[in-house]
Amino acid sequence: ALTVGLAALRRLDPVRQGRLTLRELCDRVGETTVLTVWANKGPTIVGWEESDRPVTVNVRVGSVLPVTTSANGQIFLAWLPRALTAPLVEAETAARAAAPGTGADAAPVDAIAERTRREGLARVDGDLQPGIAAIACPVFGHDGRLQAALCVVAASGSLDISASGPVAAALRQAAAGLTARL
Repeated sequence: ALTVGLAALRRLDPVRQGRLTLRELCDRVGETTVLTVWANKGPTIVGWEESDRPVTVNVRVGSVLPVTTSANGQIFLAWLPRALTAPLVEAETAARAAAPGTGADAAPVDAIAERTRREGLARVDGDLQPGIAAIACPVFGHDGRLQAALCVVAASGSLDISASGPVAAALRQAAAGLTARL
């Protein structure tokens, strides 16, 4: 029974299960949806579903996202051990400090992580890319550890990223459903 149970758990990986959730969420909110997992270089896009809108936000599978300025990254920043995220935070902070006209506007990393945990989601609007807004939720495995981030992304102004809005509610529901399946 133990062997059968372990084999079943191996088939319930977040990428396989997440792809089903992406389409359902995309259809529900009418915007592009993204699934990321933590890989060796940080939050990595492993799946996405494009909305049916005439103009959409395009993302690339395999792209690695920053942990401080992307909604997906902030999920990992909030729920992964600091030892995993610290090297990326330091690199991003140094890059911002070296770039002219940046750095002073950046929110403190601890404040970002605390807000993300408190709200149960991460929200950005123009932080990673001007004109692009995103909202993301964590997906947990059977052991309670973070497995993935589920995200909705669209043009700024066309996406309600409020913590109590309908997109946040749909995203939370989809992430909870995926967590339950895992």
